[in-house]
Amino acid sequence: MEKIGSSIEELKLFPKKHFIYVDDILATGGTLYRDFVKWLGESGKSRSNLDLLLGGSITLASSFFCIHQLGKGNFEWRLMKNVDELLFKKIPIWYDYLIENQVKWNNQKLNCLYPVQNQPKFVLEYLNSLPITDPGNTPAFRNTNQPSKEVFFSNSQNRLKLEQIFLEKGIELLGKVKSLSPDPRKRPLGDTVKSHRTFGTGTLFFTWRNVSNTCPLVFWWDVPGHDWIPLFCVKNRGLSH
Repeated sequence: MEKIGSSIEELKLFPKKHFIYVDDILATGGTLYRDFVKWLGESGKSRSNLDLLLGGSITLASSFFCIHQLGKGNFEWRLMKNVDELLFKKIPIWYDYLIENQVKWNNQKLNCLYPVQNQPKFVLEYLNSLPITDPGNTPAFRNTNQPSKEVFFSNSQNRLKLEQIFLEKGIELLGKVKSLSPDPRKRPLGDTVKSHRTFGTGTLFFTWRNVSNTCPLVFWWDVPGHDWIPLFCVKNRGLSH
């Protein structure tokens, strides 16, 4: 208004052609999928946004500070399987920082926490206790030779040390939850897809405004009586008590 004498209020009745979805982080892909499916099903005068998008009348793109490679793949697969297989090429995803966490792929940086299989008995018992409906598609462990070249941590031994500390402390914190129906998405290394038998997303990415609940619990767990003071506080999501 100050520079050109116009206001966004004047543009509300203009036809919209280009749509942009903006968020801080794409971790599991679940939030993006739910928001997109809702928007794609909305309609104007006669056609849904999905029809308009596939027909080229409108465009849709998304922009993130950070995305997980595995979460991006999960999102795209669900869209193609459940909505329309042509959407894969219709919805570009732009980002500034990529977390390479596809352990089934070669040459991944694994710039996140992803533990190895050599674990104490109580850690394996925790993993096996998870109520899983999709037991095999997403590995719970990385191979000991992954990543092939360590560039995220100072060395591979420090990676192992931090992964182990955060994993074991996260299990300890979850063990203090008194709820009879705890949130199945909450894992020691952060929220994840509830059907996956893993320890969590292991995100190590933060913004100046918030911390993702897909980061390890030690960073943000703040439950009265659990005797733990987090470094960050989750501002817009609740916790299991």
